[in-house]
Amino acid sequence: MYDKRLETFITVADVGSFSKAAEILYISVPALSKQITALEKDYGLTLFSRGSHGSRLTKAGLSLYKDTKELMAFSSAALSRAAFARDDSRVLLRIGNELLAPAFGLQPYLESADSGSRFNLQIYSFTDDFNQSDYLYRKIGSSLDGVATLLSTHNLPADLSLLPLQKIPIGLFLPIDHPLLSEQTITVSQMNNVPLILPSQGNPILDEMHDYLRRSLTTPVIYRPNQFYSIDIFNTGVSEHAAIIASSIWDGIHPSLIFRPIDWHFTSTYSFVYAKDASPDVLAFVNDLRKARNELAKTDSRIIID
Repeated sequence: MYDKRLETFITVADVGSFSKAAEILYISVPALSKQITALEKDYGLTLFSRGSHGSRLTKAGLSLYKDTKELMAFSSAALSRAAFARDDSRVLLRIGNELLAPAFGLQPYLESADSGSRFNLQIYSFTDDFNQSDYLYRKIGSSLDGVATLLSTHNLPADLSLLPLQKIPIGLFLPIDHPLLSEQTITVSQMNNVPLILPSQGNPILDEMHDYLRRSLTTPVIYRPNQFYSIDIFNTGVSEHAAIIASSIWDGIHPSLIFRPIDWHFTSTYSFVYAKDASPDVLAFVNDLRKARNELAKTDSRIIID
C-alpha cells in the first residue's frame, strides 16, 4: 500500500532541510517533522541523521529514497501510457531498456517488419549502477512486456524466453589523444602497458575476458571497478587517460572517447527477453522481430539465427 508520507520524505531528502521542505509543501515545520517521525516509528526505521548542516539520509533512508523515486517515476509513466492508450488504436507494449544500451538497437528490426504501424512501444529506462538483471527479469510479464538488453542472460529464469538478435563488437574506447588511435583495429599485444578499465559484473563473458587478458598480456594493467557500466566509467577513462573495454553500442556516448575494435573473439549479445506465457500481442511482436532478424541475417553476418 502506498504511504502518502513518502512524498514528504522525498521532499526533505531532495532539499536536505526540514524547514525548506516545509516551505515547499506549505506546512509548518512541526507538522512536517511529525509526519517523518511517525513514518520512522511505524516502520522501525531511522531515515535521516539530523545535524547543524541539515538532514542527511541514513543508509536505510537512501535505500527508501531510491525505491520511492522509482515508484513515483513509474506511476507518472503509467499515467502517461494510459493517456496514450486511450487515443491510440495500436497495441501498447512496455519495453525495458538500459540507459547506456540505446533502444535504437531494435530499430532495424522494427523497420524491416513494419511493426511501427501495429505496435506503440513505450520505453521504460533503468539505470546501470547496480546488479539488476534479476530485478528486471521479475518485472517481465507484469509491469514490463519485455526487455531489450545487453545484460547477462546466463541466469535467465525458467519462465522467460530469449530472442538473440545481434552480436555487438567489444573493443576499446580511447581518449581522443591516445596513441592507439593511429590503429583502425587494436591487437591484444598492443594493449600491453596500456591502463585498461573492465568493470566487474559477475558476468561469465566479463570474467572470461579478465582471465584471457591476464594470460595474453605480458604486462597487464587492468582496473576492475566493482560496478556496472555507467557514465562514471567513461568519465574515469577520460580523467585517467585509460582505455575502456566495452561494447560498440555505446559509441558516441562521450565526446572525448573514440571506439576502436579489438582483433579477438569476444562479443556481447543484444537480445529481447520476454515471458514464456506472454500475451498473444507480445508473441506477435516477438514473431515480427524473429522474421525481420532472419531476413536481415541474409546480408549481415552479425545477425544471429537460432
